[in-house]
Amino acid sequence: MVFTYLVIISAYNDNTAVRQATGKDIPPISQRPTVESHFASWVAARQQEEGDTIPLVLVAAEGGGIRALNWTAEALIRLDSIIPGFSRHVYALSGVSGGGVGTVFYTAFLRDVPETKRNGRFDQFRKVIRDDYLSAVSAALLFPESIQRLIPIPISPLERAKWLEDSWADSYQDNLGLRTLDSSLTQLYQTPDGYNYNLPSLLLNGTLAESGQKTITSNLQLDPGYFKNVVSTLDVLGTDVPLKTAASLCSRFPIVTNGGLIQKDTLLGNGRKQQYGGHIVDGGYFDNSGVETCIQLMNNLVPSIRQLDTARHVIIIPYILFIQNSNTIGKLPQKRSILQEIQIPLLGFFNAWDNGSTTRDNMFNSFMNRFANPKINYLTLRLSYSDRYPLGWFLSNSVARSLSQQAKDSISLKNKELLQLKSAFRQMNVKRVVQ
Repeated sequence: MVFTYLVIISAYNDNTAVRQATGKDIPPISQRPTVESHFASWVAARQQEEGDTIPLVLVAAEGGGIRALNWTAEALIRLDSIIPGFSRHVYALSGVSGGGVGTVFYTAFLRDVPETKRNGRFDQFRKVIRDDYLSAVSAALLFPESIQRLIPIPISPLERAKWLEDSWADSYQDNLGLRTLDSSLTQLYQTPDGYNYNLPSLLLNGTLAESGQKTITSNLQLDPGYFKNVVSTLDVLGTDVPLKTAASLCSRFPIVTNGGLIQKDTLLGNGRKQQYGGHIVDGGYFDNSGVETCIQLMNNLVPSIRQLDTARHVIIIPYILFIQNSNTIGKLPQKRSILQEIQIPLLGFFNAWDNGSTTRDNMFNSFMNRFANPKINYLTLRLSYSDRYPLGWFLSNSVARSLSQQAKDSISLKNKELLQLKSAFRQMNVKRVVQ
């Protein structure tokens, strides 16, 4: 009887509906710029005269829990420190899972801290990315979520994913003194003078569990012609979401967090309303690399890049930068036989998830050579994988310091590809704007 009761009320007590941003100062999502209009304004903010050379960087941040969060953030702030003006030429960040959370933290940091003061505040930023995010979500899973399963109506604050979101926002406030993650995604780009084209756009990748489609939460309006079979989260909701919620919509890690419900009412032929949508789970279910979204965005940008070259003689040098943190060792492992009925299906799922990014990286790297107009540069920043680096939401101080040190040691101008990237910045005639 208890089991039957729990099954029946489960149809009515789904408390996973994602938070929506409310407030008079939040612009309608219809005002989000299209990729074409945004790119035109982005170039105009950097161009001074005909013949300018402007580097354009698309960053794909691979998933991998707290490991990915830290490696993504450490890699980006390291690039900021060795290539002056780097962040201003990052056009977009495509993030998955923990890598997506890292891109959100990094973008908020760019907005909140002027370029001239960032080096002095990197240590505060590191406290945010290294904080304990396991306690809140674990506590919610053990108690409030258990209570919700017994109650026949949904109580939104009991959902554990919202506790994780709040822990991100609280840590950011505690260490940087600002409630930026509580503001909406589109508000991040609003200034008293208009739109902030000095910030990279965010494309946060999730997976719609009910259909297996990729979902993207973004400050841009995405063209279905280039982003085929992609569900735009904000368009389904019809409204904006808090920045912390946008981060969670790409990082709904299996079991640790639940799926986030998005839905909209659709009027049927008989006059009745039917709710369509589904639950967004971790983007790693679909593509843990984030590179596919970068390629879709690049295809969207190519016509505009060619037009600039022809009409205004502005040369855009595109880069796709893949920040990878998964295991890249391609050797045969030892067999596993103990409890193989249980172990083998789980190993197959999680290891295929992890290895898929390596396969895509190798494929996309060779594929980029086929682009001639414009020539698209592709480079990968790899974490030297270690079993000590966890997938969860907690990182010890020693491991965090190890990741930071590896970023300093491996991301340097000894890397020929990074040296080439820096040389592209030297070619441009644009005066770098100090925020």
